[in-house]
Amino acid sequence: MKTLVIDGDIVAYRASWSCNKDTQEEALEKVDELLDYIFKDCTGGPYLGLEPYFLYTTGKTNFRNDIATTAPYKGNRKETEKPVHIKAVYKHLADKWKSIESVNEEADDLVGIKSTELGEDCIVVTVDKDMLQLPVQHYNPTTGVMQTVTPFEGLRFFYSQIITGDNVDNIKGLFRVGPAKATKALLECENESQLMTAVVKAYAEHKDYDDYSYEDIMERILENGKLLWLRREVDQDWVPYILEVHGIEAGYRSGLEEKTAINLSSRGVTFEYEKHKIKWLDSKERSYTPDFVLSNGIIIETKGRFVSNDRRKHKEIKKQYPDKDIRFVFSNSRAKLYKGAKSTYGDWCDKQGFLYSDKIIPEEWTKEKKNES
Repeated sequence: MKTLVIDGDIVAYRASWSCNKDTQEEALEKVDELLDYIFKDCTGGPYLGLEPYFLYTTGKTNFRNDIATTAPYKGNRKETEKPVHIKAVYKHLADKWKSIESVNEEADDLVGIKSTELGEDCIVVTVDKDMLQLPVQHYNPTTGVMQTVTPFEGLRFFYSQIITGDNVDNIKGLFRVGPAKATKALLECENESQLMTAVVKAYAEHKDYDDYSYEDIMERILENGKLLWLRREVDQDWVPYILEVHGIEAGYRSGLEEKTAINLSSRGVTFEYEKHKIKWLDSKERSYTPDFVLSNGIIIETKGRFVSNDRRKHKEIKKQYPDKDIRFVFSNSRAKLYKGAKSTYGDWCDKQGFLYSDKIIPEEWTKEKKNES
């Protein structure tokens, strides 16, 4: 027998609204009636006390409130009227049905974590479309439809939501781009890297983002992803697959490094992150670990601040390894070398013979042929 993983919020609100003009006792009876109906449809009979299930409800705190910067998360619900008996219904779910309340997350996240743990041995019970990113069997108690979502179908739905946003939760997507257009944009994708690339392309080509930098577009995409992703592990934050592939477990050391990795991967550029070491001589032998090495051998250093020790190090490495092609990507190449200085980071690079750019790696760098000399 499969374990039911139930979205308790759906049960609570459906029962409460249907009995909003009735007595509290009738509302509580409606909860039991709904759950019996769910068990009958999913297991073949009413709940007898032995059927395995987990029932989750949403608590008062939510980490997503701290992530949402474009618009307040669920900010469009503040004035929404609540059903009369909702508090009593939630208490009933806890007392009789042993519901589990989330802390600093949503019931959806607890459903995601438990369904990931159980896999094929569970059925997720909900009417919430957001759950369709979970690659398990789903049951909709409103329509009676049972369906199984494959891993790639779940991913494609999730990435399509990054494009469309979610009006119910006040997550802003691309203006006038609905599910049909989003699905079309992802239609030919065959893996997660291609899904991410297609999402970046959809934002970059949208008229509302004509004046946005690549960095700004990525911030919007990452914000939407972190808001929409349902956790599969305790305290999990969404990390794009392309970062996992390139060693995010060790952690990128700066936001610029992370954005550079996303940029390269979304463009299909092969690279290695902190995989090489170069020995160089100072007062003693030292080791230099480049940030990124492209497949054509170009070494990329990403810099927010470019301090004197870094500048001296790269001057020496250039002398000792004149064949190494080291280039810089700055957050701002116009930043002064130090307080009161007239020269900028870019001026220093020009003087020392280093190529550089701001914020992203230029396309032409990635297409240069490898220097075999």
